[in-house]
Amino acid sequence: MNKHNPIITTDNYKIYQDHEIPTNYLLEFSYVNRSLINSLVKTRLLKGSTITNNYKSLQFKASSVMTYKQLTNKLRLNDLTKIIISLVTQLDYLINNESKCFLGYNIEDLIIINDTTYIYLGSDYLQDIKNETILVSAPFTQTEFFLSPELKQIKELPSYIHFKTSYYSLACLLMTLYKGETEEVNEANTKNFLHSFKRIENTKLYYFLLRALTEEPTKRSLIYI
Repeated sequence: MNKHNPIITTDNYKIYQDHEIPTNYLLEFSYVNRSLINSLVKTRLLKGSTITNNYKSLQFKASSVMTYKQLTNKLRLNDLTKIIISLVTQLDYLINNESKCFLGYNIEDLIIINDTTYIYLGSDYLQDIKNETILVSAPFTQTEFFLSPELKQIKELPSYIHFKTSYYSLACLLMTLYKGETEEVNEANTKNFLHSFKRIENTKLYYFLLRALTEEPTKRSLIYI
């Protein structure tokens, strides 16, 4: 592949587009990232993909690749369904096949492929699951990603929390994408917050969010029916 300047750059990864064959892309991580790459390849979220450089990079084909922040059109309800399908597919693979999950989700690491597939590349937040818990060993800020209630209650490090902290964070991401602004979500205002989405009340999306935002981590689920 003819690499030039990357089209997307972060501290943890870069994405390049081949200038001679524009449908060829290269996702290159700063370090070996086997589990995250597997979550994109083995789920077929990235079609026509080839793992290279001993799980440090991934070549794939696409008609377009962009960050969420480069998106100019406002998201529709149909788009949220696509996001749920993509991100839940990726997270489900990580949990059940790699025993890992994301500590949290942010908008900066949300990448859109072909306008229809959404992948999350927050490699800094990928943690091992042991006995249904994940270890929080590094400090984090309130603005790095969407925080679950249990993360907000951590007073010292290291600490262990239930892996379904990721469910809550994912739901907060979805609500922010739909509403277009960040709002604090907690037990007292979760239902009122959801009720502000008049168009989705009593829909599959509404109940998906309600299940994922349950205050008790063990009772959260990612069911879209």
